[in-house]
Amino acid sequence: SPSSNQSLSTSQSSSDSPKKSVPSGPSKQSIIEKGSNAGYNDGYNMKNNNEYNYSGSYESEYRQAYSDAFEKGKLKIEQEIQQAQEKGYKDGKENKHDNIYKQETVVKSYEENFEKGNEEYKENKIKEYTNLAIKDCEENKKERKFEENTDSIYIDAYKKAYEEKYIQLKNEEYK
Repeated sequence: SPSSNQSLSTSQSSSDSPKKSVPSGPSKQSIIEKGSNAGYNDGYNMKNNNEYNYSGSYESEYRQAYSDAFEKGKLKIEQEIQQAQEKGYKDGKENKHDNIYKQETVVKSYEENFEKGNEEYKENKIKEYTNLAIKDCEENKKERKFEENTDSIYIDAYKKAYEEKYIQLKNEEYK
């Protein structure tokens, strides 16, 4: 019966070797990619670092890939927020709304800074219309008529300044 034993061990070793070359479960590279993708998305979307959320084969490789990518995603979103702040403020000062962003926090950053810049734009326009009214009144010009698409806050600023200057000039005449 030793010959049957021998054939059994031979068949066993030949079935062992193909199994070694065919990995069971996910590959190391696919786990690293999975960790990297999850980390980047979490970092970019400003979620908490969740590198310990994974358990399975190649845990330490997953965590390292996740952690590295998380930092890259976080850096990327911080850069986009900074760019959105600058672009939003600049667009606001020019009164040209052009939000090209998609990520929620970046969009919010753009919008908030657009509003800040746009407030400055409006303040400057009001000063411009006020100064124009004072100049017109001092030069004895009639009140201007403005185009229909001119914002009423600027027309109101002009009319108010014109009226105040007119009253001031009339009062000075009678001194």
